[in-house]
Amino acid sequence: MNNASNTLHPDASLGVRRKPLPQRTVLRALPWLMMALASAFLGSGCVQSYQVTLRNGGTLTTRSRPKLDRATDTYRFKDAQNQPVAIPAHRVRQIEPL
Repeated sequence: MNNASNTLHPDASLGVRRKPLPQRTVLRALPWLMMALASAFLGSGCVQSYQVTLRNGGTLTTRSRPKLDRATDTYRFKDAQNQPVAIPAHRVRQIEPL
């Protein structure tokens, strides 16, 4: 006494059919999708290392962009080991992106 209606999909017994999404709905979502992908792509490229060349010839590699603190006349940044560093501005010869 096997009833075939027990094995059907629940919506099939109600006569409900799924309709594909209208094309205009897909086209409305496309700009948002493109914007999300672009922001993810551009946002991932923000991390850049810099090379700080000192007057004595030494170099340091940074994980963040060196910022000049005018109050103390020092450059502040995080080094390759992610430790905060402050170097007097008069010791810096050049700062360039890697």
